[in-house]
Amino acid sequence: LKNTFELKRELEEYLKKTVPEEVLNLSALLGPILAARLLAIAGALEKLAKMPSSTIQLLGAEKSLFKYLRGKEKMKGPPRFGVLFVHPAIQTAPRELQGKIARLLSAKLTIAARADFYTKENRSKELKEDFDKKLKEILSSKHNN
Repeated sequence: LKNTFELKRELEEYLKKTVPEEVLNLSALLGPILAARLLAIAGALEKLAKMPSSTIQLLGAEKSLFKYLRGKEKMKGPPRFGVLFVHPAIQTAPRELQGKIARLLSAKLTIAARADFYTKENRSKELKEDFDKKLKEILSSKHNN
């Protein structure tokens, strides 16, 4: 009987190999593991491709969104991100810029998911470069203010 850590490692290796083959553009922006998690939450690539970026941004935060909407939780505001929070660009950013970066990332993911589903075109390089360029702009604008 294999232990949990071995199974997790094997699953991660499998995902690292297969996810880029299926969803090249999403995988380029998120990495294979996070791309697989996002797809699992969305239900299917087709569903993800048809979602607006605002919905993609909140995937994985449904519980806290509905708590906020019902007014049950004493929150400062609505949730700003779901599963995307674990993306390194959001994790390492200053707290006040995390929402802005999450919006940028979800906008790029919308384009990536649509390219992966509808055209199967490899746009990963331009999407990644554009994301990195705009991320630098957001991070440098903080220092200028």
